[in-house]
Amino acid sequence: MSSTQTLIENKIERWAPLGFERLEDGTAIVGRVPHLGSLAWLHQVYAPLSKEAIDQKVAAFPRLGWFPYPEFLLELNGCHLFSRALWLLGIRTSYRREPTIHLPWDVQNTNWNHMKVGLDHDALLIGGGTFRDREVFYLQDRSGTVQAIDEQSEKWLFRWNSVSELLVSEIDRLLPQFDLDGRAGPDCPSSDFG
Repeated sequence: MSSTQTLIENKIERWAPLGFERLEDGTAIVGRVPHLGSLAWLHQVYAPLSKEAIDQKVAAFPRLGWFPYPEFLLELNGCHLFSRALWLLGIRTSYRREPTIHLPWDVQNTNWNHMKVGLDHDALLIGGGTFRDREVFYLQDRSGTVQAIDEQSEKWLFRWNSVSELLVSEIDRLLPQFDLDGRAGPDCPSSDFG
């Protein structure tokens, strides 16, 4: 397990009493939230990938190699946290649809489907979430800096020096907004999720 995966799991362990599973690939799923659905989990932390798996994706999607994000995938293959109020893209290794398979949204497909005109060479879409009832996308530039952009207005909102800094900041912002049953409080930007 990587240090990034350990850091995240330590921050979200308060929901382990709702359910915890470690999958064969090392992925951790934490906190069943049946009020959202019979198979719903509050957190999914995807295990890091091998360098070979990342190199295969870069070969298929060369633009990914222009950015530092592949280095982060060696630490964590993306995540869905707080019922997807915070999510980071990863590399899907399978497209089978089974309740026992937990994989991230794919960085290649998501970039093809969601990139704004004019950002296609300057930034890589690496994730997103909600902030004050707005959908935001997290974009990484070639230096590794991550910025949040409001999806509708396309205004830049926040900036972090790295993906790890973004994760710690956003997890700490969301932690107090969810109760121990995995329900979002009324002030939570993702309160519509639970």
